[in-house]
Parts: sequence; C-alpha cells; structure tokens
Amino acid sequence: MSKPPSLIRNFAYVCGSGVAPFFITLLTLPLLINTIGLQRYGLLAICWIVTGYVNFLQLGMGRAVVQRINASRHLLPDQQSTARSAIVSSALLVTISAGLLAAATAVFSFRLYTVRFDVAGTLTEEIIAGLPWMGIAVLGTFISGTFQGLLQADERFGAYAAFRTLGVVGIQVAPLGAAILFGPEFNHLLIAVALVRIANPAAMLWFLRRDIQFTSTKNITKDSLFDLFSFGGWVSIIGIIGPLLIILDRLAIGAVSGASAVAIYTVAYNLCNRLLVFPNSLGNVLLPRLSRSTKGTADNITSKSLKLITMTMTPMLVIFVFAYEPFVTIWISATIASKSATIAAILSVGVWAHSVVQSPYMRLVGEGRVRTIATWYIAQTPFYCGLMWYALETYGTTGAALVWSARMTIDAIVLLTLSKTQVSRTLLISFSILLAASYV
Repeated sequence: MSKPPSLIRNFAYVCGSGVAPFFITLLTLPLLINTIGLQRYGLLAICWIVTGYVNFLQLGMGRAVVQRINASRHLLPDQQSTARSAIVSSALLVTISAGLLAAATAVFSFRLYTVRFDVAGTLTEEIIAGLPWMGIAVLGTFISGTFQGLLQADERFGAYAAFRTLGVVGIQVAPLGAAILFGPEFNHLLIAVALVRIANPAAMLWFLRRDIQFTSTKNITKDSLFDLFSFGGWVSIIGIIGPLLIILDRLAIGAVSGASAVAIYTVAYNLCNRLLVFPNSLGNVLLPRLSRSTKGTADNITSKSLKLITMTMTPMLVIFVFAYEPFVTIWISATIASKSATIAAILSVGVWAHSVVQSPYMRLVGEGRVRTIATWYIAQTPFYCGLMWYALETYGTTGAALVWSARMTIDAIVLLTLSKTQVSRTLLISFSILLAASYV
C-alpha cells in the first residue's frame, strides 16, 4: 500500500487556496464598491447568499463521494474499483439533475426576495435581465462541488486547491472587470460570475477525464443510489438548515433595513470569516483520513487538530478585533469602519467557536453520523430564527451579530459533546481571552 500524502502538505495546499482569495478581496473590494455602488454590492452579496444556500439541493454529493470512497477502501481491489465507479456515476447523475432544480429555485427565490421586500428599488430591471445567468452559475457550482469531492477523496489537494483558487478569485475579479469594461449594471456582474462558474468545472472535467471515462450509467444501481441518498439526504438536511442558520442575519437585515445595511454588515462579516480559512482547510484535509480511521486514530487526530486550531485562531482573532477599525478606515472609509467595528468584535467570538468545532464536526461526518448533526440543527432552528428577528427589531445589526455569535458558541458546545471530544483547559482560557478582547 502506498504511503498517504502528507497532511501538512495537503493543509498547505488548501490553506493557500483560501489565503490567496483573501488578499485578492483586499485589493478588489474597495474598487468594486466604488465602481458599482453600495446598493449593487449589497445586491451582489445577497445573490451570493442565495446561490450558496441552494447548495442543499446537491444532496451532499461532494461529501458523500469523499466519505463513501474512503469507507470502501477496505474492500478488495476489484471490489473497490466497482464501488468507486458506481459512487462517481451515481453522484454525477444526481448532481446534474439537482443542479437544474437548484438553478430554477435560486432564480425564483432571488427575484421574489428582491421584489417582495423592495430590496432592489430602481435596479429591478437589471436584476431581471441577469436572472438566467444566475441559474447558469448555480449549475456550474453544483458540478464543481462533485468534482472537488472526487479530488478530496483521493487527497489530490494540490489540484483541489488550484481549481478552488481559480474559482474563488474569478468570482471576485470577474464582476469588477465586467463593471469597468461594460458598465456597473447588475446583469453584467452576473454574466461575469456565470462565465467563471462554468469555466471552472469544465477545466476540472478535463483534468479528471481519466477518472470520468471509467464511469457509466451502467454502473448506476438501486443500491448505489440508495446508499448515496441515505448519506446525502441527511447531509442535504444539514445543507438546508446549516447555511440558513449562518446567513439568516444578513437576509433579515436586508428585509428590515435594506441593501445598504447589508453591505456595511457584510464588510465586517466577510473580513472576520476570511480567518476561517485555517480551520476550514484543516477540516477538508482531515475528512478523508477520519473516514477510514479506527477509533483510536480518530481520537488522536481530533485532539491534536483541536489544539492546533485553538492556539492559532485565538491570537489571530484578538489582533483582528483591535486592528479592524483602523484597517477598514484606511481600506474603505472611516464611516463604514465606525459603523461596523462593534459588529466585527461580536462576530469574532462566533467565528472562534465555529473554528474550534471543525475537527469534531468532520469526525462525525467521517463516521457517517450526519443524522446526528442534522437532528441537532433541526432542534435549534425555531429558537434561533425567533431570537434573530427579535434582536434585529430591538437592537438593530448589533443584536443580529450577538445572536449569530451566541448560536455559534452553543453549536460548538453541543458538537464537541456529541463527538465525545475532550475540552481542555487551554480551550476555555482561549475563549475567555477572546471574550475579554471583544468586550473592550
């Protein structure tokens, strides 16, 4: 058996693919806001939220491919080959079918939201003109997700990182280029995003051509489809509720306060969440290993990764809290910096909690316990939605940030408990330090 790729090297690849877009954002975001205006940027942020949310319709095919391929590695070589072919063929069939449904859902939802709450204002015609391109972008995203799952399953994280970087950087640079060349109209921005979303899976298809050529609809059986749907169905529930729990704050702000308020909140949110590149990258790298590990090995991997994330994220977020306002003052404007500084400090606590739970979360997924995660998400949803709306109506965007971070903290406690991960003194001390920094 060949030696598995180095976890450190894999992590470096994936982390690099997250860091590079961050620096691109630093360069392009002020230019994009100045070129298209705050309202169009707010609408673009809402568009990204909607297109990201409908990913639940993919039925977790990317994660299912990773988990099922690695879970089958204990089989004999011939059996592995047959199982792999069935998994990939079935996943692609589901992905394309679900992608078409998701495209229609995203287009309908975005139009309904922007018109019903009058979020678009005078830009309604621009939105309508760009809706078909929004659907194309969604379909491309779905196909990319399954291809990325195939690369992750084989731990080909160098290629995974390259395609991911090109895709993420593309959707930041392409709208700016389109606005400069053809004008700031919203439909031009969506055309640029759609072209990037289609080019990325096309490039991956060429790269994976040898893997794909061995797949066939003949390999699709009722058992292979049922197996993917069984795992992917619960992942889909997580995909429905999980993103809603994360993005509800911005959707509620848009409905209550308008697109400009979303834009100001999103500046703080996006900068803070960019720091999640480290724990998210580590989680993506760990999933294939955790999917095929014994209990003892999984315990060791989870414990070490949790300690690493804690010791890394705490100082980064403390620095973020104190540096945010002066940085945004220079980067964008003093007005946006002052309006969003408190929000950024509050959100940093939720980001810390979200980061430390990545390895326990991936352990549950690797063990196939997605039903457990989905059940917890279902249980908390009504309470979170009610608190979010009340906080926004009563305390404005600051209240929304408080509820978002509180939800993330409780989520971390529950998932650490469900995965039976030991909570160290270092973890508690780190959390206390960040709370104190955020309060100051």
